Amino acid sequence: MGKLASLIRLLPKAASSDPYLAAITGGEARHCHGYGFFAALRRKGAWVLGYERFDAADAGLSEEEACRANLGALEAVAERLAREVEGSEAALVLFHARRAGRREPRGSMNAHPFHEVVELPRRRLEVYVAHNGGIDKERLVEEVGVSHEHYTDTHVFTILLSRYLAMGLGVGDAVEKAKPYVKSALDLGVALIEPGKDPVLYLNGYLSERISGDQARQAYYEPVLATSKGLVAYVSSTIRDLARDGIPGLSFEKLEGLRRVALDELP
Repeated sequence: MGKLASLIRLLPKAASSDPYLAAITGGEARHCHGYGFFAALRRKGAWVLGYERFDAADAGLSEEEACRANLGALEAVAERLAREVEGSEAALVLFHARRAGRREPRGSMNAHPFHEVVELPRRRLEVYVAHNGGIDKERLVEEVGVSHEHYTDTHVFTILLSRYLAMGLGVGDAVEKAKPYVKSALDLGVALIEPGKDPVLYLNGYLSERISGDQARQAYYEPVLATSKGLVAYVSSTIRDLARDGIPGLSFEKLEGLRRVALDELP
């Protein structure tokens, strides 16, 4: 569990100074619009679930004050989460630092990962989604039927994904149906929690043809798979670069398409 904890500890540094983000914004390099995590930690054979989201913008702070507060809170929660992981037998974690689009709503309720419940015949799934990329929210809200003003693009996508799952589609088929809505990338971490079963993680890497000629955005959205014995993780380009220098024993490759990760399938 040590390498996973080490990756978690890298997120505050990556969120505080992301050269790939600076390349597409003209200088702003911080992911400081809130954070969130979902964690399933196995201890003494039982799964313990944790879910937390935060954005200091809720307190009415200025943009800069909220940014600094969020980065400080992110550093503290990363250390707390890393220690929890180190004390666990197994772990599934979604951990996300947000950089909101200019027109996207702020606040803790709009931080990733998002959560939906899917009711199926004789089954109940909890779905948690973290996403990097841009989706055509104008089209999504028409299909889903929610407020454009109060929902982020990822939240609307999470609702759509949950509806597809409720129709009996698998995660792979649901992701394929969502691809026409993608503006930049559909880089996903999707955790499925079903009572009485081990949690399952789906990782998806997809870059839209719309950014095929934009090298800076391709580098920023590049979905990176990090693997080691007992570990599979989707990480950002920035965390990959930091991990290469600070965490020995990891292998990296571009994640293309969907990968299902379960305990009995770990390398």
